[in-house]
Amino acid sequence: MAGTKKVRVSKRRTLNTYAELWVGSELLHRRALDKKAGAYWDAMASLILAAFTFEAYLNHLGPKIFDTWNERRSYDSKWVTICKKLRLSFPRGERPALSIVELFGFRNALAHGQSQILEPIPEIENADRFESQTTERRPQAPWEKFCSEVEIVRRVRADVSDIIRKIHATAENRGYIENEPVFSPGFTSSDATLL
Repeated sequence: MAGTKKVRVSKRRTLNTYAELWVGSELLHRRALDKKAGAYWDAMASLILAAFTFEAYLNHLGPKIFDTWNERRSYDSKWVTICKKLRLSFPRGERPALSIVELFGFRNALAHGQSQILEPIPEIENADRFESQTTERRPQAPWEKFCSEVEIVRRVRADVSDIIRKIHATAENRGYIENEPVFSPGFTSSDATLL
């Protein structure tokens, strides 16, 4: 078409994947709290995204601290390396670190899942209680129990947030990052030039 104006558009986006994953984990967690049907699956997905968030944050920060960064190492190796450099310590046997260890045990159980037969030791129960049970009667794998408890999901998410915030604040105080709010999804800019 004659006289149609054209523009050259350039775009640039800094994407902080860990922040996007964290938003997804939060939304799924809220959805699990707000409803009964499907809450188990929302809680499971929220925890998986929380694990992805933690590892993605380590991969976000690692290259800012080290000249070379291998994102293929285990989350634990990356976490230890970053904490050592920042002179941070999170004792493994207590919160919040304990939640991270549990979270990645859960994540690994699902990522490397195998079919199995669950057959707990028979128990003597009150007949009235037995008749009122539904899904409680079904044997559960440890990972199923982990994502079935609302309090566990809340605690783990709070601990993931606490650790990331502490690592981020320490990295900022030591000059490895600046003007980068924790959990910021990134920035987008665009420019158009009339041709």
